[in-house]
Amino acid sequence: MWPRWWCGWMALVYAGLGTWCLIDPHGTAQAVGFEPRGASGLSEYLAVYGGLEWGMGLWFACGALKARYTGAVLLSLLCLHAPILLVRQISGWFLEDLGTTTQVLALAEVAILLISGIAWWSWAGKKASPDPAQP
Repeated sequence: MWPRWWCGWMALVYAGLGTWCLIDPHGTAQAVGFEPRGASGLSEYLAVYGGLEWGMGLWFACGALKARYTGAVLLSLLCLHAPILLVRQISGWFLEDLGTTTQVLALAEVAILLISGIAWWSWAGKKASPDPAQP
C-alpha cells in the first residue's frame, strides 16, 4: 500500500512545483539559474516547468488512485529521475559554483530515485507473488 502513497506524495510535489512555477516564474527560474528572455522564453518556461510538472503530477496521481497504474507510475518515476540525476551528476563534474538550490534539488532527486526504486521493487514483488487462490 505504501507505494501508492508514494505516488500520491509525488503527485502533490510535482503539482505544487508546477503551480509555484506558474505563479512566480521569474523567482523560480532565478532560483535555479535560468533567465527566460522575452515572451518566448517565458512561455517556454511556463509550459515546461509549469505545464509539464502539472502533467507529471496528474500521471503520478493515477498511481495513487488506481492500483492498476501504480507499477507503471513507479517505473516512470525511475525512468524520469535516473537520467535527470545522471545528467546532473555529469554536469556537476564539469561546472563550478552550482547554486544552493541546484544542490538541494540534486539531493531531492537522489531521494526520489532511491525511494521510487524501493517502492517499485516492493510493488513488483508483491504483484509477482503467486496467489494461493489461483489454480
